[in-house]
Parts: sequence; C-alpha cells; structure tokens
Amino acid sequence: MRYRARLVIIHFQPIEYYPPIQNLLSVILNSNIQKEILIISTTQYKFNEFNLNSNAIKILRINVQSSNRVIRLFKHLKFYILSLLKLICIMPSKVLYFESISAFPAIIYKLLFKKTELLAHYHEYTTPEEYQLGMQLVKWSHFLEKISYSKYAWISHTNNKRLEFFKNDNKGITECICRVLPNYPLLNWNSQENKILSRFKSENQPIRLVYIGALSIEDTYISEIIHFVIKHPDKYDLEVFSMQFPDNLNNLIYNRKSKNVKYSGPINYSDIPSVLIEKEVGLILYKGNTPNYIHNAPNKLFEYLACGLDVWFPIEMQGCYEYASSENPKVVLIDFLNIEKSIQNYVYSPGEQYLNKDFTSEYAARNMVSFLKDERK
Repeated sequence: MRYRARLVIIHFQPIEYYPPIQNLLSVILNSNIQKEILIISTTQYKFNEFNLNSNAIKILRINVQSSNRVIRLFKHLKFYILSLLKLICIMPSKVLYFESISAFPAIIYKLLFKKTELLAHYHEYTTPEEYQLGMQLVKWSHFLEKISYSKYAWISHTNNKRLEFFKNDNKGITECICRVLPNYPLLNWNSQENKILSRFKSENQPIRLVYIGALSIEDTYISEIIHFVIKHPDKYDLEVFSMQFPDNLNNLIYNRKSKNVKYSGPINYSDIPSVLIEKEVGLILYKGNTPNYIHNAPNKLFEYLACGLDVWFPIEMQGCYEYASSENPKVVLIDFLNIEKSIQNYVYSPGEQYLNKDFTSEYAARNMVSFLKDERK
C-alpha cells in the first residue's frame, strides 16, 4: 500500500541545524495528530541524523551539496522538482514550508491545487534589501511569495517585532493569518533529570561560561569574550560549541595556549542540556548587525534559562531586553566592548531552574498544532 501523507513540511536547510523545527516536529508527534506527515529536507554530515523513530513522520533528505557553483544550482533545482513531484503524488491537504528558500514547490502546488492550505514560517526576518542582494533562487521564490501571500492560510515569525517588519514590507496581508511562533525549548528541558536547584561553587572556582552558536569575528563578540576570559584565568572558564572555527580564532585559543578557553566543535541538540547543567553562565554574542538580530530573542536565551544558567547578552540585542532580570537566573545586559565595566556589579549566585511553562515549545506551538489538526483557533 502506498504511503500517503496528509501534511507535507518543506525545510530546505538541514533539520539538524535548526532546533526550532526539531522541537516543532516533536510537539506535533506528541499531539496525537491523526495525519501521516512527510518532511522534505536536505542532507548534512556534521551532526547525528535527527530521527523521531515514528511511522507517522517520515523524513526525505535530498543531497544538494557541491563545491561547484553550477552543480549546486542544478541540485537546488532538483530539490524543487523532486519536492513538487512528491507533493503531486501525495496530494496533501496542507503544506507548511520554512523560509523563502523552501517556498517554490509549495507555491506551485498551491497554484495547481487551489484548495490546499498553505502555511509558511520564517526562522529569520529578511529585509527587502537583503532579498535583492541574496541568492537568485531565493529572490525568485520570494517574488512568488509576495504575489501569493493573499492565498496563504498561515504566516508566522518568531516574535512580534519581526512580524511587524514583515507586515510593513508586505502591505495588505490579512491580519488573521499572521501569527507569532517563538523559539522555545521542549518542556522536558525542565525535567527532574535536568533540574539544578543550586550549583555548589567554592569561592576560588572559576565561573564556567558557555557559548553555543555561530562563530564569526564580524558578526559576534567571540573575540572580545575570549580576550576577556584569557585576561582572567582564575575567574572564568569558557567552552565554545560551534560548527564553525574561523582561522583568526586559532591564534586566540591555540597559539596563545589558553588553558581556560576550550573549543569543542559542534554539539547535537539533544546533548545540550547535559552540557549546560555543568555551566553557570550562557553567552549570547550577536553584534546586531541587521534588524533581524537587533530584534531577536534567540532560542539559546530560553535554553540557557531552562537549564538554570545566568545569561549575558549584548546591549545591541533589543529583543532580549524584556527578559532582563536581576533575579536568579539572571539575564544581564553586557557591553561586550567594555565587559569589565558591565559586570563590575555582577555576582554569580546559584539559582533555581527557569520553570515558566509559557516558555516551552509545547505552549508556543499550540495554535499551529491545533490548526494542523483542524481545531481552528
């Protein structure tokens, strides 16, 4: 008997690179949704393959990798064609795609089958100028989006500010289809297994800092925090997890033989809680070079808090301001160009875990899950 899905989700970028889609799929699976679901994505080789071990959710991964620009273009086109053919074969009633780069097959399918309910979610906000300067395929896909938005059933961004920017860029979109879908960790990050009510730290033990995320001298304060930690070997330790390792960081960490700074490579998303509960302070280091990052409260903020860490975030990131707190766990605004001054009054004290159930993926995704189950709200 041929496998038939009633919902298809298209996520061009590898699922393993995006915790929010992993969390959403877990929530959908645990919601007892009475649909078989197909995910269409691409391959990657840096992380363990994400798998829900469920017959209800299948994942089709298409290889689009190539160092040759022309070959890569043809592989991208192959992704779109195969995705469209899969949609036509399966005939889902709903199609959800993530980001403009995934839009093309979903929109063409909607044009062919007009009763299809089309949903889009954006991990990031992209300005009109960034679309114009970006990849040609994304530019074409976004052109199709703009002339098709009136036919969508759902459009969501990760916070109100990004959604506001999006609506200003796309006048006339029906208000009722615009939603906010934040990036929060799953409820099990707050489980007893991960729970830390206090961290016993002697007076002479360094505060253990951790950074998980992209590494870029141009776009993050990674260089500034490394300089700071190296300057205070008895007060701070830093461990960095990332897929990237820019060459210009090599001198900072290895050539200077920094004993209190450690680069540990990439980390599987499911392994993060077991690492975080051994740390005291989680770092957010984006410089806020674009509106997307200025108005961003990244998923790492809530993941750090869920595991009981204090959080340091840059003054540029206005999206984090509403979460700033002097209560445990603390959320501290930092000028990373003058860290010494920013933390002169900071005192680490063990705090209880962040247990606000509103900041879980299950709570954030409740309206989307209801929509996908046809329980409209």
